[in-house]
Amino acid sequence: MYSDEKKEMGLILLVFDMICLIISYFWGVLIWRVGIQKEHFKSAGIQNQFWYGLLVFLLAYIMVMLFSSAEKNFLKKGKLDMLFRSVEVNFFILLLVTLLLYVLKGGEQLSRGVVAVSIIVNVLLTFLCHLWVKKYVMKRRMTKKVTQMLVVTSSERLDGVLKRITSEPEWGRRIAGLCILDDERQGQVINGIKVVANYYDVIDYIKGGVVDEVFMHVSYTDGKYVKEFISKVEEMGITVYLNINVLEGCDNIANTITNVHGIPVMTFAAKQFSWNQLAVKRVMDIIGGLVGLAITAVITPFVAVPLLLESPGPLFFKQQRVGKNGRFFKIIKFRSMYMDAEERKKELMAQNEMTGAMFKMTNDPRVTKVGKFIRATSIDEFPQFWNVLKGDMSLVGTRPPTVDEFRQYSPYHKRRLSLKPGLTGMWQVSGRSNIEDFEEVVRLDLEYIDNWSVALDIKILLKTVLVVFAKVGSK
Repeated sequence: MYSDEKKEMGLILLVFDMICLIISYFWGVLIWRVGIQKEHFKSAGIQNQFWYGLLVFLLAYIMVMLFSSAEKNFLKKGKLDMLFRSVEVNFFILLLVTLLLYVLKGGEQLSRGVVAVSIIVNVLLTFLCHLWVKKYVMKRRMTKKVTQMLVVTSSERLDGVLKRITSEPEWGRRIAGLCILDDERQGQVINGIKVVANYYDVIDYIKGGVVDEVFMHVSYTDGKYVKEFISKVEEMGITVYLNINVLEGCDNIANTITNVHGIPVMTFAAKQFSWNQLAVKRVMDIIGGLVGLAITAVITPFVAVPLLLESPGPLFFKQQRVGKNGRFFKIIKFRSMYMDAEERKKELMAQNEMTGAMFKMTNDPRVTKVGKFIRATSIDEFPQFWNVLKGDMSLVGTRPPTVDEFRQYSPYHKRRLSLKPGLTGMWQVSGRSNIEDFEEVVRLDLEYIDNWSVALDIKILLKTVLVVFAKVGSK
């Protein structure tokens, strides 16, 4: 699902390095002109020098970065390597600043003392910043928020695969488990990685576990099994990386080939999105989440009073749902049902109007009078903006299933969870009350995933507003 991780790492370091450079230059001016030369910071001379010098420093930094790759082997670098790189980069920045001042004839506007102090401060600040970024990335790799990869291999290849994995760490991935196809070693921990499956139960593990990617490193003695395995996993919407035996050990790999921990692989995925597309979507979610929570804060008192008068109990309803690629999270809504709603659901299953792994019922007796109103107007959904801001959900996506629904999924159903679930989505704006077949919900969700773009998200959000105001398809 994800690609261009090295570019993403490079962008993160670029942003942090530029921030460090700006801060260092500020301190250079402050220490030299204000501290040593005793000039007032707000004087016209310092103000002009500040903006002129900042432009020169940033231009020099960009020129250095055009011929540098800060992300290369970033996670493998030790403290001395990072310090050396910081000194090296700042040395070239110093040379280019000097050259630019000579070419632009601006030496009088930017004193050598400010340049020297700024470079010294930036060496230390960049070094400390890179140490922090590495520590943060390594810590984050141990959480479920990063890409979770399952390694599938055989006993004879296990040692070689583990050696490459540990020697070539990747910042956006965490090895969540090992599957040894020809050996029953479930529960064992090898090089810090737990063995979770073998040949017979690997598909069931992927279906029920948190798996974003599968890295398959096997021989091709049984090509039929490899093909069947890839088809089943790809059907779930999960990316599969397969090693290519004849290319192993090659240094120059074609751009069409993906590298995972330094091993050349072919990538199989139902749909791939670039990191910048997902970054734009996340920015939209953050902005939308903040705006939505502000609106939620305003309407909460007006919802709370009648709701609690009719049905005493908690104002908010929290329930465990299943999110992206099987991650569990607590969804939050305004409570629209009586307190015993979950217990009564079993009695009402016979009246389920949906075919498949989903429950829907017209005039559900568990819904309160106030609950019917806030459901019809979608007001009950507003607290989910907190889930959006946290990153469990997105503004637009697929409906997050309950745990019970998730347990009934066929493998291809899981593909609808290959993107974050959303407050709204394709099927919600397609007359959701008229859809009575879960397979139709899946079809619409997969249509959304296959055709996803930022423009499509905006279109669905606009349609959602129209649907809510028209009170169409909400029960």
